[in-house]
Amino acid sequence: MLVTVRAPYVTHAPIEPESALAQVQQGSVEVWASTQAPFGIQDAVAKALNRPIEQVTVHTMMSGGAFGRKSQPDAAIEAARLSTALGRPVRVNWTREEEFQLDRFRPAMLIELETGLDGQGKIVGWKYNLYAAAYYKPLGSNPMPASANAGMDVTQFYTVPNPKMVFFQSESPLPVTFWRANGGPVNALARETAIDELAEAAGVDPVSFREPLLAKNPRLAAVMHAVVQKAGWKPGIGRTGQGVGIAIDYANGTYVAEVAHVAVDEQNGTIRVQHIDVAADCGLVVNPAGARSQIEGGIVGQGVSSTLKEAITFANGQITNNSFRAYAPLRMTEAPTVDVVFVEDKSQPMQGLGEPAVCPVSAAISNAVYDAVGVRLRDLPFTPDRVTAALQARS
Repeated sequence: MLVTVRAPYVTHAPIEPESALAQVQQGSVEVWASTQAPFGIQDAVAKALNRPIEQVTVHTMMSGGAFGRKSQPDAAIEAARLSTALGRPVRVNWTREEEFQLDRFRPAMLIELETGLDGQGKIVGWKYNLYAAAYYKPLGSNPMPASANAGMDVTQFYTVPNPKMVFFQSESPLPVTFWRANGGPVNALARETAIDELAEAAGVDPVSFREPLLAKNPRLAAVMHAVVQKAGWKPGIGRTGQGVGIAIDYANGTYVAEVAHVAVDEQNGTIRVQHIDVAADCGLVVNPAGARSQIEGGIVGQGVSSTLKEAITFANGQITNNSFRAYAPLRMTEAPTVDVVFVEDKSQPMQGLGEPAVCPVSAAISNAVYDAVGVRLRDLPFTPDRVTAALQARS
């Protein structure tokens, strides 16, 4: 069985574009910035101005959306250089168009996965090739930090024989960097839809098929069973018409499983994600409301939106959809409801929740679409034209 997954460049699209204020004086530099990386800004500004790092003070402000974008020091360097030239404090605010045009994007990705079953319905091998845009020549010839390979190692999740994973990095026409959950959602899409397809080929429902593969990963098995119970779902073999799909993942020390409920309009190809159930084990839950908010925001803001809607388009060195209207992320009226259950082990230390819930979303939706209408979607985003084409090919 050959599984191919393609993912486009996507942008961060924060509500607040890049901004910073700098005051450069003879013996000191002060920077106020919405940033995820204040020490990175301190180092970058010091190098840009050829100052000792001890002279640079960074005041970290609240971030109006970040998702990896605000790990970069772009606006702070601009403000510091302008303040040096003008001899007065300078504030830099990027426009929305500049934010889209000059972003550093989640890299485009291509995955080719070969796997299959033996006569007893057991997995016999797992060959996984990941190709990703990695370096942008104007910024250097070395791969840029983007973590497209996050979640590509199947042994983090399942026990499978003969796994082989290779990560190929290539030149990119756009600069790339971290994006919420990085390549995790794309790698989960390949892995989890392949597992569902293998389950059907083995004549087993997708939950029962995963159980022996998770024998050495009890916490991941626990969240899988918890989300099935939360959803009140009775999985069947292959397509059942329920429009329900499952996917599981592990990231940042947190185990998560999700069940997506979808409806597909076969006339116009529109997918409506109605509801997502989530079970998460992040160890000790210190602030349940905050933890739940991180999960809900990740699922809706990055997970569902990037699955159904988002892709950067570019031509002749320019971004061609450089506004919210043109980029068209998920609207509030399109957002699903989300229910969360915590599988809490108070003896375990608290772990991250900003990213893990994003990872299984695309895969759960893809598996749910197959359950609803019998077509497998693996090229992101799942736009109506792609759904329609898949339905026509099925016919």
